[in-house]
Amino acid sequence: MNPSKAVSRHFSESPDKEDIRSSPTMKFELVLRVLRGESAVEVCRENTVSLTEFSKWRDAFLRGAHEGLTIQLRPYPSLPPDRKKSLCGEPDERR
Repeated sequence: MNPSKAVSRHFSESPDKEDIRSSPTMKFELVLRVLRGESAVEVCRENTVSLTEFSKWRDAFLRGAHEGLTIQLRPYPSLPPDRKKSLCGEPDERR
């Protein structure tokens, strides 16, 4: 089954349309569907969400993604050479 269709079916079966608007998981799924190439108009129509409201979710999602990619992560501690070999193997052993 196409996962995006499963999400659509779930929404259309839901009696309470407010659940979609208040659920971060559902907003996330709808935004991903559009970012993966589905029509924003169709996704919004299927889920009774206004295009304006959806656009706010998409913009927030993209801001969060940008912030997530700009965070400086702490480097992993260096492993002792013998531990690196046991994890990665010798270069000629990988073939």
